[in-house]
Amino acid sequence: SNASYADIWGPVLLDNNSTYNDMGIGYDTSVKQAVVLAHRSNAIYSRSITFDSSSNWYGHTIGSLVTVISSANGASTAGYNIALDSNNNGKFAFIWENSTHTKVSLIAASGGTVSLITTENLHSSASYDSTVVYNPTHDLFLVSSMDNTYTSRCTPVTYDSSSLTVGTAISTHSNTTTMRPRYQRSLYLTDHNKAIIFGMNQGSSPATYYLTSFFFTQAFTDTNLTSENYIGIADAAYSDGATATIQIVGSVDDAQSGLTVGKTHYVQRDGSLSTTAANPSVVAGTAVAATKLFVK
Repeated sequence: SNASYADIWGPVLLDNNSTYNDMGIGYDTSVKQAVVLAHRSNAIYSRSITFDSSSNWYGHTIGSLVTVISSANGASTAGYNIALDSNNNGKFAFIWENSTHTKVSLIAASGGTVSLITTENLHSSASYDSTVVYNPTHDLFLVSSMDNTYTSRCTPVTYDSSSLTVGTAISTHSNTTTMRPRYQRSLYLTDHNKAIIFGMNQGSSPATYYLTSFFFTQAFTDTNLTSENYIGIADAAYSDGATATIQIVGSVDDAQSGLTVGKTHYVQRDGSLSTTAANPSVVAGTAVAATKLFVK
């Protein structure tokens, strides 16, 4: 849009063969691809929309229909339970449920299509009114939903290229007759490093509604590490405040174990090393042996 008008394209037909419910949509800035998820007949399907602004700002390509969760996994329709968000690096996390568990899945968006990477159980209950938000400060997803006992919880979910790790849930609401969290939505406030999850508290006796919100701050592994302030690795374990010897760039640290020879290793947020980059991406060095790292 500009100061005088707004241009609207569409609607775009995604599928005219069936009836869908429990839909969600997200956008990834790195691959310039929107992902649409929708539930039908105990399965979850996806289409991608790839945008091309080279000729006009609303140019787009609709991808093929992809089965993300098959009917054999029994995705049900207990609640408005599909929600997703992107890490803006080609990965989306989304929440869904079957009759016995609420699950979180990681999918990859690339080349105008979507593929499932992995799925983990979030908790052993159906879910309602879910929301997902990506936390770029800690490179994780926050997943919030209300279960079938009307208890709402927020769970941190970390990921790598092939797996998800479900963290410890934080209870935000417990079941009462006057406070039942519904219609949850979420945002991440990048200038404050906080996630806000808000919704409507539905009271059953009497039938009343209240708007409420929760702020989630840095309750996760935090660090001040950057690629600029990394100078090397200590030659041993030291207590806080102690004088330490640091093996700087060009040295060989021989106090490691389990390294992958010939691979670049990255410093993780908790100080460990991995061949997968964390956020921020900080190169520690290259392994020249399983116990030795050439510091870079």
